[in-house]
Order: sequence, then C-alpha cells, then structure tokens
Amino acid sequence: MHVGNIVGQLIGAIVGGAIGALLLQYATKWAAKFKPPFTTALLLVGISWAAGVAIDYSVVIPLIAEWFGVMILASAAAQIYLYAILLKHPETGPIGYLKAFQIFLILTAMGAVIGLLVLVRLLFIPWSH
Repeated sequence: MHVGNIVGQLIGAIVGGAIGALLLQYATKWAAKFKPPFTTALLLVGISWAAGVAIDYSVVIPLIAEWFGVMILASAAAQIYLYAILLKHPETGPIGYLKAFQIFLILTAMGAVIGLLVLVRLLFIPWSH
C-alpha cells in the first residue's frame, strides 16, 4: 500500500467522522432535545463504526450474501444500543431505546439524502473539463 493511499484514507476517516459527529449532534438535538458535546458525538461515531466493522467481519465474511439482512439488522441494533446507553441527557441521564431509535432513523434518512444527492451529481451533472 502506498503512503499516499494511507494518508488519503486517514484524511477521509477524519473528515467522515467529523461529518458523522455533526449529523449525530443535530439528530440528537432534534429527537432527544439536547445537543451532546462534539467530542462525545465523535467518540460515539467511532465506536459505532468499530461495532459495525466487527459485525461485518464476523457475520458477512463467513456467510456472505445469505445473511446480509441479519448483518444489517445486527449493525442497526448495535448502533441503537450504543446510542441508548452512551448518549446522556444532562438532566435525565441515558436517552433510552425509543429516542435512540429515532436518532438512528434520522441519521439513516440523512445518509439516504446525502447518498441520493451524490448519485444525482455523478449521473446527471457533467464534469467540467
């Protein structure tokens, strides 16, 4: 692997983590009526990513496409669980599973919109020369 490739991946991870943390802050503010500190959101994004990777490599690689739906559900459940126990309202404590599920749905919708915008850009807007 080239050094440039590693540096590019690190920069992408840092920028992606920061964007994810900002989206998590706003989703939490919308669903749970408080905005967690950026460092908490960033840490939670990293932990959620690591949990997703662990599930991917423990379920998807051995079972490939046959259990793909199970992997998606397991990753979603892990994220919701982590949000429920690690996001804490300053006055009432942990936000619980219902608010965590709402945050997960908001983040999923945001991701779908961002993905759709990128797809539209790639397919329909010509690149300038």
